[in-house]
Amino acid sequence: MRTTGAILYLALLAAGCAAAPDAPTQEAPSHRVPLEAGSFGGVAWLPNGWLVLSRNAAPDSPEALFRLRPDGSGLQPLPIPGDPACLAIRHDSPVSLGDGRVAFLYSCSLALGPDQIFVKAFDPGTGRTSQLTARPLEGYFSGTITWSTLKDRGMIGDSVAPCMSIAWLTPQGVEPAAITISEGERSWRLDELHKRGGSDCNDLGNAGWPAWSPDGGTIAFFAFLQAMGVGNQFSRLDAPWNLYLMDPDEQQPRKALDGVVDAHGLKWSPDGRWLAFSGEIHGWDGVWVYAPSTQRLLHISVDPMNNLGWSPDGQRIVGTVHLPVQGPANDELVILDVGALISDR
Repeated sequence: MRTTGAILYLALLAAGCAAAPDAPTQEAPSHRVPLEAGSFGGVAWLPNGWLVLSRNAAPDSPEALFRLRPDGSGLQPLPIPGDPACLAIRHDSPVSLGDGRVAFLYSCSLALGPDQIFVKAFDPGTGRTSQLTARPLEGYFSGTITWSTLKDRGMIGDSVAPCMSIAWLTPQGVEPAAITISEGERSWRLDELHKRGGSDCNDLGNAGWPAWSPDGGTIAFFAFLQAMGVGNQFSRLDAPWNLYLMDPDEQQPRKALDGVVDAHGLKWSPDGRWLAFSGEIHGWDGVWVYAPSTQRLLHISVDPMNNLGWSPDGQRIVGTVHLPVQGPANDELVILDVGALISDR
């Protein structure tokens, strides 16, 4: 249901949101990218203006990376080399790197043993594929990634609910994150879930959706402590998330925003001024942008979107929208024009 920005503004103020919109909100103009609906595993917007989309090449095939223009033209697969030892290869969770490459999860299914997951990068200028992690990501089978080319490391957020956490990515592989999240008398360390093999999380919080700022100075992520001690594991997913900001060297997270239900899709704008994400705040669902330096919070779309990505000029946001239809091919690409809403006033 759509409503006026003035009503939303008053509702958030009355509910005591950590950061209410600084002015009546407007929905960003949006349009659908003319592309056949499918099963999409992420989208990134590269500095050269191309979109990179993870999608099924055929209904029963694993997801692969394709490039296309924002107007839907030029769709073609990226020439990423395969491996004859892999029974199936999947490319997932693409993310734009500051140097023009796209990073992604490369999953290789073997005849024996679990899938091997690596973080790779593709350079559209040279056509070269490189490996960002030398070893497979042990204990991680899916998730969202972020990588800082300035720090030559990144983070991964495990998306296997109801037990979720984040870990470091290094050129060698995955490394547990000895980072403590605290609120009042409750606290837990992000590496505790890794020690337990990814299960038995009833006494732990959840964390996910890491995003490293373009200047390398801040890591943003979502986490919550409200699920600690919840007996029904799947009830943990109903708890609201908090947005945390952290210096990658000091590793002392501080809460910037709270009360975000079903938070996901966290991404920094290219200038590092804004964070975009999807979620529900005090009953209002959709896409939001938040400026950490000013605490401006804007509700820019009532339609929830996944796998968000910013345009190189920071004026538009692309995301995948899940259509309310049955079947696997029910995602589409949508672009939001946010330039007028986030301009300085």
